[in-house]
Amino acid sequence: MTKPSVSLILKITIIDALREGLLFPFWWYSKGLRDIFTKLFACAKESVSFFGLDIWAKNLFVPMYGETSFTGRFVSFLVRFFMVIARSFAVGLWMFILVLIGMISVVIVPFTLFGFFMHLIGMFIS
Repeated sequence: MTKPSVSLILKITIIDALREGLLFPFWWYSKGLRDIFTKLFACAKESVSFFGLDIWAKNLFVPMYGETSFTGRFVSFLVRFFMVIARSFAVGLWMFILVLIGMISVVIVPFTLFGFFMHLIGMFIS
C-alpha cells in the first residue's frame, strides 16, 4: 500500500477549495436561494396555524363556555375579536421578519465579497 504524498494532498485540497470558492456564488443564487425561499414560504404558510389565527377567526361568533345570553355572546365576541386582531398583528410581524430574512439572503453575498476585497486591498496598501 502506497502512501499519498503530502504535496499531492495539498494540491488537491487547494484546487478543491478554489473551485468551491469560485462556484459558491453560482450555487447561492440558484439552488441556495431556491431552498431558502422554499423554507421561508413553508414557514409563512405554517404561521397562521402556529398562532392559531384560523381557529380564533372560525370561532368568532361562537359563545365561550356555552354562555348563550346576550352579555355572554357579546363578551365572547369582543374577546375573540381582539385576539384575532392581536394574532393578525403577530402574523404580520412574522411575515415582515421572513421578508427581511429573504432580502438579507439575496444581498449578503455581494456585501461579503465587497468587504473581503476591500479588506484585502487595505492589507496590501498599508
